Formats: sequence, structure tokens, C-alpha cells
Amino acid sequence: MTAKRLIFIVFFFTTMYVSGQKPESVLFSIGDQNVMVSEFQYIYEKNNKNDANFYTEESVREYLNLFINFKLKVREAREMGIDTTEKFRNEFKGYRDQLTKPYLTDKKTIDKLVAEAYERMKEEIRCSHILIRVAEDAPQEEVDKALARINQIYKKAKKGEDFSKLADEYSEDPYVKVGHGDLGWFSVFHLIYSFENVAYNTPLGKISKPFRTEFGYHILKVTDRRPYQGQIKVAQILLAYDENPTDEDKARVKEKIFEIYNQIKAGESFEKMVKLYSEDERTKNSDGVMPEFNTFSFNIPEVIKEEAFKLKNIGDISEPVETSYGWVILKKLDLKGLKSFEEMENYIRSKVRKDSRSELSNINLIANIKKQYGFKEYPAVLQGFIKTVDSNLLNGTWSAASREAFTGILFLIGKKQYPLSDFAKYVEQKQKSVRFATIEFTIRKLYETYVNEKLLAYADEHLEETYPDFRNLVNEYKEGMMLFEITDQKVWTKAMKDTAGQEKFYEEHIDNYMWKKRVDAENYICRTEEVANEVVEMLKKGWSADTIAKTENEKNALNVSYSKGRYEQGENKYLEEFFGKTGVFKFQDKESGSWRVVNLIRYYEPESKKLKEIRGIVIADYQAYLEELWLKELKNKYPVTINEKILEELINNHKSK
Repeated sequence: MTAKRLIFIVFFFTTMYVSGQKPESVLFSIGDQNVMVSEFQYIYEKNNKNDANFYTEESVREYLNLFINFKLKVREAREMGIDTTEKFRNEFKGYRDQLTKPYLTDKKTIDKLVAEAYERMKEEIRCSHILIRVAEDAPQEEVDKALARINQIYKKAKKGEDFSKLADEYSEDPYVKVGHGDLGWFSVFHLIYSFENVAYNTPLGKISKPFRTEFGYHILKVTDRRPYQGQIKVAQILLAYDENPTDEDKARVKEKIFEIYNQIKAGESFEKMVKLYSEDERTKNSDGVMPEFNTFSFNIPEVIKEEAFKLKNIGDISEPVETSYGWVILKKLDLKGLKSFEEMENYIRSKVRKDSRSELSNINLIANIKKQYGFKEYPAVLQGFIKTVDSNLLNGTWSAASREAFTGILFLIGKKQYPLSDFAKYVEQKQKSVRFATIEFTIRKLYETYVNEKLLAYADEHLEETYPDFRNLVNEYKEGMMLFEITDQKVWTKAMKDTAGQEKFYEEHIDNYMWKKRVDAENYICRTEEVANEVVEMLKKGWSADTIAKTENEKNALNVSYSKGRYEQGENKYLEEFFGKTGVFKFQDKESGSWRVVNLIRYYEPESKKLKEIRGIVIADYQAYLEELWLKELKNKYPVTINEKILEELINNHKSK
């Protein structure tokens, strides 16, 4: 959408105000089209509620006239089919899709998740876990087997067996097994929500009951909890190991880093040592400053994080620290705590929407839609369908066409029926090869997705009738788009391209484009009266403005500033006192106290402005003229009838409030 179109539409429709007027009251008609008082009241209140003349008769009638003109143009746009073009429909759909989001979101759940996430940000957790893998679509036999195994391990852990040894022996997470089940420190959004939930709800030192995630069955043990450590900024001096260093190489690097450290402790500047010795090309030229990090940053070695957060005060310097790639000295530069909820809310809200926890919102939304519109399903129809599907489904090759006609209603939303035949086609389109799942599991998963899609689509289709504010907003925007398109065709672009029409309009209205009496003049602002006197003398000698300014400003750059041009009478207040005279005049500006000199050189009598000088003004006037003619045509084409009784009632009802 162009900026011009967006500004145009926003001009008409800015804020939202829900009307309470009865919808059956007709305020006026345009041809055979009735416009309800509720629609006018909604628009009027939206755009005028802060006006001092709110609901005065003059204000209402003036706005009604504008609204009628608007509706006339929209009526013509509909007759021309502007809203039926593919371009229009696509653009409108894009906007409507944006508007639907708040209405197809369980805001209450999202708000709760956002608040929960912020509270969890205040704490860091460390835990160990044991995983027994089982696929989400695994046969029930495998699920039962995995559950039995995790329960056995859980019993061992609860009896006091060493959790890390149990992880080494049983856990099927290869990455965690290396660390004896330890996951390290984490906080909100770092692990999947189902795991995070259990971790935050398990007390320190306790072991959770077995729980399932998309990876399989887990148990976890919370080994430590602490407040959020913050976001730290440090600088570093790095001495790097060569590739495949020997023990002798490592010893040499260690000796050198401690020499540097001792020089710093003796008073040498950390920044100087960075420039002289640091081997990190990314930070060497910025005093060794590293990007900020926290205790969860995956790209920072644990030993660096540990040493950095040990530093207590800004400016403190660590002892040399060995990493896998060399030795490092750190300097603490800054530490930021958790920002306020208000500062973090938008960030958290965005993370929640992209995170697996948003599924909670979707579940609640689906439940609300079922309740709001009415949902009834027929399980026997689904079960009968499952029995007809063969194992080709698991290979992704099942064909609905190869079966007898699928009959029966699968479910209802409101009064709308969803036949089994449509679902069969959906299954055929969405099937894919699966390794472990059964036919029933696969179909029921597809059925769940299908139902949810249809519920959301049904709610979307009925938003306008369910939510009046949504209907009003969508209708406003649609009509605003239509108004823009037709006005552009009939007025704006037409006037811009019609150069012959511009010239004719200019000639017919040339008296509107006259210059008043004008004068060529120079205006000087002088630093002191002494400078002003010097300017006067130079002007009397015939010096040019450029020469005067150059001469004076060589003495002091602020001595003189000037402007020159051709001015109409009344255009420049500093010339008015002397307008009609010629010559040089000096005076002190009463408002600013500055000294001024004006030089009035030559006068021009009133004359018509040339079209090339004012084409933009002429085009704007020509557009207004075309619009006026167009509105007359529309009023002849679509006669307007105002229901004066309803209009008076509207005005009088609000006078008494």
C-alpha cells in the first residue's frame, strides 16, 4: 500500500468507538441504498468526540454532508466494481488478516504466559535429567515400554541412588550423558516449555515425576537455583594457542599472559595491554570489548562466564583464565539487571507467540470457539472411516478415490455440516510416510488438525457478525480503500495528467492567480548598530549583498546574515513599513532587539502569475473543481433523501445528555 493511500484512509478512520444506536433506523438513502443512523453515529463520534461542538446541530449537519459525499463516492466505486478486482481483494484480505489476529487469539492465556515468563526471568535454574526416547507417533507398545523404563529409573532415584550415575547408565540423551545428565544453567525460553514448566515447579534438590515431551520420557533433578545474574559486558586480552599446541607451547603462552597480568597489577593500562598484546582481531581495536553476554550464552565458554560473573566491581580485572583456545584476562565494564516488565513486555510477548507455550493459547482458543458457536461431532462416523483405511496411509500413498463414497457428517460447527468426504480428501492431501504410527493414531492426529483448522476458519468467517467493532473497522477500511481508488481515477490522477484541462482552468480562473504589487528587496540582520551603519554606507556606494556579507563577516563571522528576493505586499513584515518607497532603511527590531537594514530596489505592478510558476496550485484547484462536478453528477445519479425526523432525534437526544 502506498503511503499516500494509507494517510488518506487513516485521515478518515482513526480511532474506534462502539455505537449503541438501533441498527434499524435509516438516516438517509442514496438511491435505493439505505444508510443506518448507527453507522453515521459511529463515524461521527469516532472523529468528533473531542470537539467542543460535539453533537451541536451545526456540527452534525456539517459532518453529515461530508459523510453523504463519502457514501456517494463509495456507491459509485461499487457500481464500477472497484472492490471486485484481484488487486483490491488481495490488498484488502491482507489488511483484514492483520485485523483478525486479536480476535483469533486467546489474549487472557497469552497475558498469563507473558507474566509467567517475566517472573521466571528473575531466576536461573540448574538441573540434571534422564531421557528415555520415544517418538510422538510411536505405537502404544513402545510408549508403554518407555514409560515402564523411566518409572524404574525414577524409583531408583527416589531411593537415593546417585542421579548422575543413573544418567550415565540409562539416559538416552547423548549430549547430556557426557555431563552426567547436567544441563547447566538455564532460564525461560531456553528449553522447550513442557520441560521448563517441570523444572520451575520442582523444588531445589527434588526429583520430578516422569513426564513426557516431544523427545520422550524424562525425570529431572533441580540441583541449584539462583537470582538472575544479569547481562555483563567485559573486555579481554587474549593470547591464543597455535593449532595443535605442545605442552611447551602452552607453557610459553601461560608465562606471557601472567607477565601481562603482572604489568597491569603494577599500574599499566588494561587498554594499552590490549593494543600491544591481544590476539583477538575482533576486539583488539575496540579496547578488547566483547559483546554483552549472560550465563546462558552458548557462544561463550563456561570458564569465561564463571570468571566474568565472579568480578564484583566495575573495573575489576580477573586473573588469567585458561580456555580450550588460549589464555584470557577479563575486565568488568558493566552489569545490567533485569529490565522492568514494561520494558520487556513486547519482547516477551513476541517470544511467547513463537514458543511452544503458545500452544496453550491455541488450545484455549479452540475450546472457546467450540463453546461460542456450538460444536458437535459424530465419533462413530470417524471410527467407521478409520476401519476403511488401509496401510497405504502409513506409506503416504492412500487414495480416497480408491474407496467407496464416504458418506455421513463428521461434525457440526453451528449449523454448518462438515461431511466425511471432505475429510477423506484432506487425509489424502496431508498424508506422509511414517515409521512407527498406527493407522488410527495417524488419522486421529489429522482429524484433530482438520477440526482445529475448520473451527478457526468458521470463527474467522463470522467475525463481522460476532464483533460489531471488528465489522465497523473492516468496513471502514474497505470503503476507505474504495474511496481512494475511485477518487484517484476520477480526480487526482485525471487532473495531474490533463494538461489541456489545467491550462483551460487556469485561463478561465486567471483572476484567482494574480500577483499583488511586488518589490525586489534585500534584508540584512546585523550584530550591532555599528555594523548596521556600515552596511548602510556600503549599500549607498552600490556594493552587492555578497560583497557586503563577505567584508563584514571577515571581521566577525556573526556580523551579517542576509536574504534577498521578490516579495509581495504583506509577505514580509520587515518590509511593510517601507513598502512603496525605494532606498536603504535601518531600524531595530522591537521583538528581537536585532538591528536590521532593508534595501528596496524595484517595484512591480500587479500581474497574473504564469502557469509554470504555480502549476501545483492550479492542479490542486483543478482537482477540487473536478471533484465538485463529480459530486453533482453523483447526486443526480443517486438521489439523496435525508430522514429529518431521525436526524432531529439524534441531535436532540444528545442535547439532553
